[in-house]
Amino acid sequence: MLINLSDQPVMDYKLSLSAGPLKGAYALEPSYGEGQFAEIQSNDQGGFDNYQPLLTLPANSRYLLQLQSTN
Repeated sequence: MLINLSDQPVMDYKLSLSAGPLKGAYALEPSYGEGQFAEIQSNDQGGFDNYQPLLTLPANSRYLLQLQSTN
């Protein structure tokens, strides 16, 4: 889930997960909300580093995203 509850767009943000169950590359498909999301690549610990799914997160936006393996 990706949420911006602010009334201003956000451009300077990054998401990270130090360790997790991921392996390889994934596409993100929205279950709620619309947009083109950057592919995510897992790190050696199964997480991801400095990921920015959208260049700008619009004001008052909400997204529910599903990972789709591209391997």
